[in-house]
Amino acid sequence: GSRAVLHLSDMWQDLPVQPGDSLNVIRPRDQGCEQGVRQLVCSASEGLCVLHPDILLSGTTVTSAMDCTRKAWLSELFGGGANNDKAVLGTLSHELVQWALRAAVQGPMRLPSRAQCVTQAHEIVAASASKLFEVGVSADVAVKALTDKVTALLAWLAKYVGAGHAGPRDLVMGPNHQGPATQVLVEEVVDIEESIWAPQYGLKGQLDATLRALEGGDEASSGMRPQQWSGLTSHLGPSHGQFLRHWLGLVELEDSAAREGRSALWAVPGRQRALQGSCLADLQLQDTLVLAAKKEIRMMEPYLRQPQSEGLPPLPTQQGTAQPPCAANRGVLPSAAAVLWRLDKDEAAAGVTQQRTNLLMLMEAASGQVARLRDLVVDLAPPRMVAEQAARCEASSDLALACSHLNSEQQAAVQAVLQMQDYTLILGMPGTGKTSTTVCAIQAMVAAGRSVLLTAYTNSAVDNICLKLAAAAVQFVRLPGSSLDAVHPGVRGHTPGGERYPAGNSAEGLTQLAADVKVVAVTCLGVRHPLLARRSFDVCVLDEASQ
Repeated sequence: GSRAVLHLSDMWQDLPVQPGDSLNVIRPRDQGCEQGVRQLVCSASEGLCVLHPDILLSGTTVTSAMDCTRKAWLSELFGGGANNDKAVLGTLSHELVQWALRAAVQGPMRLPSRAQCVTQAHEIVAASASKLFEVGVSADVAVKALTDKVTALLAWLAKYVGAGHAGPRDLVMGPNHQGPATQVLVEEVVDIEESIWAPQYGLKGQLDATLRALEGGDEASSGMRPQQWSGLTSHLGPSHGQFLRHWLGLVELEDSAAREGRSALWAVPGRQRALQGSCLADLQLQDTLVLAAKKEIRMMEPYLRQPQSEGLPPLPTQQGTAQPPCAANRGVLPSAAAVLWRLDKDEAAAGVTQQRTNLLMLMEAASGQVARLRDLVVDLAPPRMVAEQAARCEASSDLALACSHLNSEQQAAVQAVLQMQDYTLILGMPGTGKTSTTVCAIQAMVAAGRSVLLTAYTNSAVDNICLKLAAAAVQFVRLPGSSLDAVHPGVRGHTPGGERYPAGNSAEGLTQLAADVKVVAVTCLGVRHPLLARRSFDVCVLDEASQ
């Protein structure tokens, strides 16, 4: 509640701070009080200012902004695009190095052999079949790329890892290995890919950032070369710019609300968040159990609340106990029993980056499908009708039998779906048979040889249609999200690797699924599944579209 005046000098005087902005001032020069108000100074020699510290930026973003601030922001806000083979193979190589380090630090006699490294390379490739399928890399090529690095990896481990050496070895640092030598000996691997948040400095391993859009930009203010602006935007009109600004603004509002909730994880005391229902506070860890050593996943149970924690909501129960289990995808550091823990609910919105990317891709200069989508979505062009398709479907006796249970309005809706080339909207009150109509329409489109992407915002909505498709003997594959548990038990057999598609977890199995199965079901936030990376569909069915 106290007030202070901050004087910015040297490079800090150009800080674009505005009234209402959050600012974290670290170690400024304190010049005492003047009329009861503290006077602080930040200069080139004293003090550090962090503007908007609740917006956590990665170190990569900060360094890349040295060349072009806008490029760094746009890269983080809109993502880096689809995966490529170099990035995926680099990730697999990283996993091999991590495994080798874990094995090597156990002792000088535990350094992995070449045969062990090759075996591990095969296991890593087998576990990454979907990633390799997405970028079109075969398992043999991936294994060769990893095994080619084994010789250099083992040489590095033999030189710098283990306690059997006489002492540290020289490691030359600097560009082109021309810098000073540093004495290095690896004795322990404390963690792998640890995620560190430093809200005091506004830094984080992964970015959670906001879009700063250029309102009303033109060729002069864009900073582009002559003719480049017109070459990139000549296909767009004023309505397209208004559409993009409007929807990017709505996405930004959603993202801002999510960021405010995220900062509460460290800015709001645990007991206060517990009273709001967003946190379990004052917990003690009793025991840990390693569930999957390879992935460092641990189950921590049970948590017990401190006896003196009166006034807090009761702990949730499971199977008649008051001790909630907690799964963590990383280990916890050993600590004394007196250390108190808190479990926070992270309510940050998912998929914001993908939403921005989709909006931007809608404005691309590409012809064909993108241009037509822009006409339909932005310019509200009316859908086109193709009656020949419906005529072919009417000739199918199997389809007529499958849809015989529909009433006249439902059958008319199915015919409208088949006759429209661009889109059809089906509107109905709850209980009027929209799901049954949708299932019959999917049957009709499959009978006509069309491929169908079935999607909805929630897992329950997708699985509701999938259950009816299964009852109608329609072949489909259900793509799960991050957890298979979110998929209805009656549909899990249709997932890659499930009962219907046991080979679906391999690259070859995914390739076969992509070629054979006409209907693919997935939630809106799960459309980045590798199976969809190199596939297009004739029709997309979006259930509960009003959500």
